[in-house]
Amino acid sequence: MALDVKTLVFAAMMSSFFLTATLAFYQRYYKTYPGFSLWCASSVVIFVGYVLFFLRPLLPLPVGVLVANSAFFMGFLLRLDGASRFLRGQPAPRWIYAGIPAMITGLGFFLFVDDDIVARNIIFSALMSAPAIFIARLFFHAKKSQLYTLVASFHVIFVVLVISRAAYWMIQPPEGVYTPQASHLALLAGSFVLDLALSVSFLLLNNQRLEREFFDLIALIPICAWCGNLRDQEGSWMKIENFFRQRSEIKFTHGICPDCKSKYRKKETPEDVPAPT
Repeated sequence: MALDVKTLVFAAMMSSFFLTATLAFYQRYYKTYPGFSLWCASSVVIFVGYVLFFLRPLLPLPVGVLVANSAFFMGFLLRLDGASRFLRGQPAPRWIYAGIPAMITGLGFFLFVDDDIVARNIIFSALMSAPAIFIARLFFHAKKSQLYTLVASFHVIFVVLVISRAAYWMIQPPEGVYTPQASHLALLAGSFVLDLALSVSFLLLNNQRLEREFFDLIALIPICAWCGNLRDQEGSWMKIENFFRQRSEIKFTHGICPDCKSKYRKKETPEDVPAPT
């Protein structure tokens, strides 16, 4: 078979690395919103999961099974927490992270007590599906744009693929995760592609909100014809510098224009010219 599982995992690992670097660069140099930092952290953790998955034949079995799978699960919990902060402005409940020891316990039982790869996959698939379902629910309920619906749909498809893979393994148990079965490869490839698409969607979501904020900023703004103060959406009047400083990263420097220079300096010395406030 031309494509094997290890090649597929390596491709996913490298793609995850570049997307993680892109998210980190974006966070460093662009304005981001609550939750984006957790999405960056989730990409780092998932990348670690890919590395451990790729090196699984060389690692002790507990590391390849327990740590790698827990890393993927932790990544999705961070995504859920980030989605809650991004959409609702509040963190997800802390108890969701109790799923990590629950996964380790379940996987550990079917690794050390009753070695059963199918049972481990069922536990992994069920726990991975839970945060994905909650993320989909958050974005479906938000209904702010087609992008939100697309992100929610991606998570639903991801759940379908993960559950389908678990069901297929129940019917035809593999010898191991690197078993080169065509259906196994197809489901695995689909899961990897969707996971990478979700990482890209985080950039698009942040950028969309940034654009919406910008267009809200340049919408019709009431301005006083006498003093030049601006009125915000709450009805408060403020100087133009304060208005833009609160809503953007614009910084102002003060000088004097030619008209004012001519107007004031005909009557006053430079030391008497009132400084702008």
